[in-house]
Amino acid sequence: MFDHHNGMPELKPLGKPCHDCAVVNGFYRLYSEELAKLDPERIEYISKRWFCHNNPSRSCAGNIEYQRLVNKAAGEKANWLDDIIAGLLINGVTKDEIEVREYPDATRVAVRGVERYEFKIKFTIGN
Repeated sequence: MFDHHNGMPELKPLGKPCHDCAVVNGFYRLYSEELAKLDPERIEYISKRWFCHNNPSRSCAGNIEYQRLVNKAAGEKANWLDDIIAGLLINGVTKDEIEVREYPDATRVAVRGVERYEFKIKFTIGN
């Protein structure tokens, strides 16, 4: 999907997303979401070559900000999950009684088959 970025020159990023950024306004958000699933080195490589539609000689600040926020949220989710599981184990719940369920909009932890904890990623860019 992103192979067309191979060999393209690296662009200097804009300082902030444009007022009508295609990523911020949702037009290209789907592409940023797919990009976020790749390895960090590939994300950085592509983001430096993903041009701004208002300033084609610069890289898209909306996508860069989106990737930064997704990475930050992933770290917060990992910490949250560690805390939930540690608390359950300390309180006598066994590992086989804990199930982590991933949904498109949330991560939930079930204990003995009942979902009891939920982490949702919510953020806005360009504001």
